[in-house]
Amino acid sequence: MKLQGGILSKFRQTSALRELQQKPVPELGSVSGWKQHPIEECGEELVPMGPFSDYPQIFSDSIYFGERKESSPYELGELKGALLTQFVRKDVARRLAHAASLLPEGYALMLQDCYRTVEVQKALFDYYVNNLVAEQGYKHEDAEVEAQRFVSKPSTDPAKPSPHNTGGSVDLTIVKFTPEAWKKLKRIDEQLAAYDDWHKFYKIEMGPGNFPSKQPRVSTVGNWRE
Repeated sequence: MKLQGGILSKFRQTSALRELQQKPVPELGSVSGWKQHPIEECGEELVPMGPFSDYPQIFSDSIYFGERKESSPYELGELKGALLTQFVRKDVARRLAHAASLLPEGYALMLQDCYRTVEVQKALFDYYVNNLVAEQGYKHEDAEVEAQRFVSKPSTDPAKPSPHNTGGSVDLTIVKFTPEAWKKLKRIDEQLAAYDDWHKFYKIEMGPGNFPSKQPRVSTVGNWRE
């Protein structure tokens, strides 16, 4: 008996996923010394991800904004400078979209942390430093060194920004939806695709207050320009 249409497609996806699951995770190369490499601003714009954007197939959960209590230790809007919308450089968005297209049906990328404002980076770094001082008895100068094992020190030097402040660093996971949830999401996607005024949704977050002049900022989104 021959497999036809959607059945054949699902069979191939299942086989590909099973093969991928059986592969061992390769060893990662050393990233030692990366902080010594200067970064040159390329001028590429930041673009939004998720609903109403050009990349609705990629989901987001803004943990530092406190979007969902189930996944964030912060209350809604508690962390100063945190953004609800996930922004990345345009080329990063294209690469994420390509990766998402390779996933089997029912699976999707979930972005948890992308572009960070300097305010958020400072808040996270200060949290680790203060915790090391208060809970583990570190001297403040030693705590600053130790904290950098977990979170980058905030920087306003355009040649040495923290990775997430560039819009080129992404923390993500792969999520699996139930068949029922996947069908509902597809219906929602179809409804959102018909909404052609989505650029106004991001106008407040793309304002000058959240994107200081020395940091990468959104200049255009769709047909909207500051």
